[in-house]
Amino acid sequence: MECVSCLDPKAKLECGLCGASVCKSCAQFMDDDAFAFLSPKPTSLAHDTYCPGCYDREVATALAEYEAKLARARELPLYLKKQSRETKFVVRKADPIAVKECPDHDETLLRLAFQALEMGYNALVDVQLHSTKIRPGNYQTTIWDGVGIPVNLDPERMPKDRAFWDNPN
Repeated sequence: MECVSCLDPKAKLECGLCGASVCKSCAQFMDDDAFAFLSPKPTSLAHDTYCPGCYDREVATALAEYEAKLARARELPLYLKKQSRETKFVVRKADPIAVKECPDHDETLLRLAFQALEMGYNALVDVQLHSTKIRPGNYQTTIWDGVGIPVNLDPERMPKDRAFWDNPN
């Protein structure tokens, strides 16, 4: 039981992909929430321990793509249901997407945006959020649910908010 990387004879861990023995100092560990927004998590990313070769080959590229998509999701334009005057000419062909039981308001919006990007859309319209207070035991917490319609939006064709035309500052 030697480590694949450093040949240490005390390799007690095992790579989740290739099954090779790896020591604690050479092993690459993944948190359970590393790919939390991926809805069907690939089996190659579901393990918690990797050898350096498998990590570089499989996980590092997937993690970089995931982080880039998450950064794009933070910048995705969102229009709430009450902003329907601005989006009334936007074509809504896709089915609504929903997110259930998120612990945070902002995380709910980010999960909706991430799902829209995975489906190939560049904006969300008619976004509705709903909070539910639950009291398990002695404390109170809030759970958020969200629904939105993903659309392909041309930002130059969107009407501007006319409330600021008279006084742009």
